[in-house]
Amino acid sequence: MPGSKLPHHDIMKEIVRWLGYVLRGCLDKYVVKSAVERYIYTYYTLWYQYVFIPVPPEHQLHIMSFLNLAAFDNTSKLSTKSCTKETANVVDIKIIVHGMLEDKKVFNTHCAHCDSIYSSLLRSLSSSRPGELVESSCYHGSNKALTWEDHNFWVIPNPEIHTALVSA
Repeated sequence: MPGSKLPHHDIMKEIVRWLGYVLRGCLDKYVVKSAVERYIYTYYTLWYQYVFIPVPPEHQLHIMSFLNLAAFDNTSKLSTKSCTKETANVVDIKIIVHGMLEDKKVFNTHCAHCDSIYSSLLRSLSSSRPGELVESSCYHGSNKALTWEDHNFWVIPNPEIHTALVSA
């Protein structure tokens, strides 16, 4: 395989068109566009692994732009179905938080416990994907992420008698 030549754009377009036509989806008879895109990226990764030549960015851009053309949509049978994301309920969050508090290998500091639990609680409030939570309204349309200074975080002691959650 070393020394092989990358298929021409036209051949790759036919491969992409073929993938869009023959792949079966999980929710429908046909696949969604993002699945075809993942197959192409897998192909590029395997090409680099076996041929030892990276796929040029121009070639990747040419093929990926073909996915967004009406010509691709007209010749392939793509599904538009999407599954709904289930939101976590209180029981799920309690189990996750308890597991984080009991763990000593991954979360070995109080800061790691607080960071992980806080982010889990924040994600549980929304059915959005985690990336949507990173882009808040104050940074909408930018590449900036939320930082700790964007949040107010208080630890309020529980007046009831209880066992220590984190032991040193």
